[in-house]
Amino acid sequence: MNRSLLAVFALVGAMFGQESPKVPTSAPLKEYSYSSDGFAIKFPYAPEPHTDAVNPDFKVWTVHLGQQAAISIRRKVDSEPCDVALDKLKSMAKDQKVPIREFSVSGRPAWEEKERLRGDMMLLERYVCGVGRYYVLSFVWPASESRPQLGVEMMDSFRLVK
Repeated sequence: MNRSLLAVFALVGAMFGQESPKVPTSAPLKEYSYSSDGFAIKFPYAPEPHTDAVNPDFKVWTVHLGQQAAISIRRKVDSEPCDVALDKLKSMAKDQKVPIREFSVSGRPAWEEKERLRGDMMLLERYVCGVGRYYVLSFVWPASESRPQLGVEMMDSFRLVK
């Protein structure tokens, strides 16, 4: 009898002792449209946009998927044609031998690269050409874990709007 009671207490303690992530992996996604910024995306909650601390010409939306995983959307309005800016970035990635996959988002050029960041984190970045602006979607997660499906669903939901 004492063993059974001890086993129950151990099981209950283990369940309540685990820290739950900020956003459960099954969090429902809702589409948020940022028409003045030219895009829509599905998030589990509406993030507050802010200015990038390193590059103040970027507006940023960040969603945390737990303690170490997150997605950031960076939008930059630029007078330089987007195709020219992205070609420069693609050239830099190729010089560093970073694999690139090219595709399109809402009929506009886009590409992504996957690489290790700081040895213990994975980074997946997508670059999307808008009209008069471009977007950088960055997704980070611990390299010791598989890529969170929720983050992939959010990135895949990104689309341009007028």
